[in-house]
Amino acid sequence: MKKKTVILLAVLILAAVCLFNSMYTVEENEYGCTVRLSKIISTTDEPGLHFKVPFLDSVKSFPKATMLYDIPPSEVLTADKQNMTVDCYVLWSVSDPLKFYQSLGNTSVAEERLNALTYNALKTVMG
Repeated sequence: MKKKTVILLAVLILAAVCLFNSMYTVEENEYGCTVRLSKIISTTDEPGLHFKVPFLDSVKSFPKATMLYDIPPSEVLTADKQNMTVDCYVLWSVSDPLKFYQSLGNTSVAEERLNALTYNALKTVMG
């Protein structure tokens, strides 16, 4: 009798862990992407409770809102050979979470790319 109780308790605990690991929530201001073996299998922008395969799938969240990236001030050489300190910022947002995950992966990599692209474009325009 005691052995059956221990086995039943272990099965109930395992079922509870699987149930809680199979649920995730998506907030109103984010995309939820279900990733299986480093490939996105589904993307949702509907807020609320969603389900995934426990222990096999993971969830990546990407912001839906417009984000501000403040680029550090930098020295730019103008056409008349004068040094000018330029401070600027970039407003950006994720429009397609699947392409964003495949090409960049996360927001810090996106901000690094924005920094490089903006700095080069700024140097060209100011020069």
